[in-house]
Amino acid sequence: MNSQQAAAREHRRYRLEWLLFGAITLLVLAFATYWLAQSRRDIQAQESDRLRTQARVVSDNLLQQFAGVDKALIGVRDDFFSGSGVPGMDMMTVRRLQALTDALPGVRTMFVQDAHGKIVAANRPELTGRTFAEREYFSTPRSHPNRDLLYVSRPFKSTLGAWVVNLTRVLTDANGDFAGVVVAGLDPDHFDVVLRSVLYAPDMRTTLAHGDGIVFLNMPVNAALLGADIAKPGSFFTRHRESGRGDTLFTGRVQATGEDRMVATRTIERPGLHLDRPMVVHVSRVLDAIYAPWRNEVYTSAAALGLVLAGSAAALWQLQRRRRDYEALSRRARLEREDHDRRLRRMTDSIPALIGYFDAQQNAKFFNTPAMKVLGLEPDRPYTLREALGEASYALHAPHLDKVLQGERTSFESEAVHVAPGVFILINLVPDKQPDGSVQGFYVMSFDITPLKKAQFALADNERLLRAVTDNLPIMISYIDSQERLRFLNATLNDWLGVDTEKSVGKPLRDVIGESEYEPRREYLARALKGERVEFEMDSGALGVQRCLRVIYVPDLRDDGSVAGIYGMSTDVSALKRVERQLSALARIDTLTGLPNRHQFNEKLHEGLAKVRETGDALGLLFLDVDHFKAINDSLGHAAGDAVLREFGQRLQRAVRPTDCVARLAGDEFVIILEGLRGEAEPQFVARKILAQIAHVFDIDGRHLSVSTSVGIAFHRHGVVSASELLARADAALYEAKAAGRNTYRVSESIGS
Repeated sequence: MNSQQAAAREHRRYRLEWLLFGAITLLVLAFATYWLAQSRRDIQAQESDRLRTQARVVSDNLLQQFAGVDKALIGVRDDFFSGSGVPGMDMMTVRRLQALTDALPGVRTMFVQDAHGKIVAANRPELTGRTFAEREYFSTPRSHPNRDLLYVSRPFKSTLGAWVVNLTRVLTDANGDFAGVVVAGLDPDHFDVVLRSVLYAPDMRTTLAHGDGIVFLNMPVNAALLGADIAKPGSFFTRHRESGRGDTLFTGRVQATGEDRMVATRTIERPGLHLDRPMVVHVSRVLDAIYAPWRNEVYTSAAALGLVLAGSAAALWQLQRRRRDYEALSRRARLEREDHDRRLRRMTDSIPALIGYFDAQQNAKFFNTPAMKVLGLEPDRPYTLREALGEASYALHAPHLDKVLQGERTSFESEAVHVAPGVFILINLVPDKQPDGSVQGFYVMSFDITPLKKAQFALADNERLLRAVTDNLPIMISYIDSQERLRFLNATLNDWLGVDTEKSVGKPLRDVIGESEYEPRREYLARALKGERVEFEMDSGALGVQRCLRVIYVPDLRDDGSVAGIYGMSTDVSALKRVERQLSALARIDTLTGLPNRHQFNEKLHEGLAKVRETGDALGLLFLDVDHFKAINDSLGHAAGDAVLREFGQRLQRAVRPTDCVARLAGDEFVIILEGLRGEAEPQFVARKILAQIAHVFDIDGRHLSVSTSVGIAFHRHGVVSASELLARADAALYEAKAAGRNTYRVSESIGS
């Protein structure tokens, strides 16, 4: 093979190496792109589930409120106007309306209108005698009367300037003709609390709209949107309504505000509650806020990957350069040896090397011209190896002379200080063997490898730079061969696992990280060594620090499909897991009182009923509210009302055992689950204790308030009862306590009591 063919072959090899490097780079970029895209999809799926859940929480709460109001309206209709039309004002009806308004936290007003729209009875005396025949909540039922429908009016501004939605039931006379309506006006302040309770991020917004698209409430409050019509063509509201589904999720530009948001929409309706037009709730978040952590992850990953690829490219370039220099020297030496017998003198004089030949007694037999000049030797004068080299240079050769005289070829590198500082030479000692194996002498060849050494030094610097980059990345990076031996690991393994990065190279992974850290990885290592890319999460307690690690194993596949090893990358996602746990906890806690909310209460009640079936112990459920709480809110303001609710909740906690569950349902409604009871007297004892606790004066911002509570008790020991049935019994007992004059308790027997 001539020099041109060799150069062409080397050029092809270098080009293939760069093509391979490019292919690996593309694979790494593809992997990173896939990983980041998957991370974005995970965030989108997680956030959509959260928003749907919050929309469902609002819907369930409002449905319960609507059902309670509807029950009250039907009760008024059936008890006072059962087919008898609408008589004049009756004080019994007025007192009933006032009692229902006090009992229903989400209702501000209740009144009865005759067939002409005149109010004949109301919980607020100033409304009696006024006529509102033009109002949509009256005109629609009058035009299309249906005793089975609960009419939901469009939001409208009341005479006090507040946006109101009224719920209406039709009254008929003895002939079944329209005789009037009984109406309940919803309290927007109460529903503000419901909408606020599901906000777990500052960029969230909750909107409650009428089925026709008119905005009733939003939180945080955007006054410009109250009463606005969002049923525009192409709006999320219109798309939801046209979908025919009760639950939808859309992402994009919100027409009403111009913001890019993810919006979960839910129609508030259920079987058994016949609404003429349902309400619709929107729960949304700003897209930029949702994907902010993901964008930071993209920037960090891009910077780290760019540094690694740049360092790798530089290392490959330096390696090829060093190899070119070294191979050039080797080719020249090979050509000179092939011409040795024929043109030894001329060839040795023309190559950049110092060449000499010495017999077994180290007497010089030949020097090429460069050696003569460099060493300052005189032609035709006999020299020994020591004399020719000088003492300093001879001392470098001496340790290798025994090997070459025993027939072993040897070489070593040295700095040629006798030539010039910073000059490096490669010295080869080659034995001259006879056919019988005896050594009659040896060749000494010295090459100037200064460029090669400089390239090696530069490569070492680049390798140190690459090591510095990987050692400072906040991830564990490693390469594990097919025998599960560590071939590369960065300093983060030392920081997180206490691994000595230098001593661990070449050792089995199991021995290096220990059984406790190896066992969670064992199954995934086996899968990766079979050619599968695996990703998993695990808990690590190394060095006494608890971490949640996200681990990725990527197999290193050879051309034949076999696995040479595994690339490993582990990131610490502990902070993300803590945030997820905190968000989960917030979704189950009432933000005003710090007590469990309705969601957590439902879980606890189902768990308690399951224990009753397993252990046979009894369970008590107490349903409480603050007597005349609406009067406190109206007279002292919502801030004072919130302070009363917080103090009320704290006193309830002090009145029960640490194992009992005290929860806030909504408004001034609280519930207590008493487990492990032996008899019906125990919850009554707790009720009396609570009444005594609440009777103490409340100190609210310097004001001394007398507060009382009414308690409904449901007791359950045997049989089958659902959570909703037990809660309904406690609620009914609460109404009995209120009817008995408040500040007392009543017991409703449950199945198996």
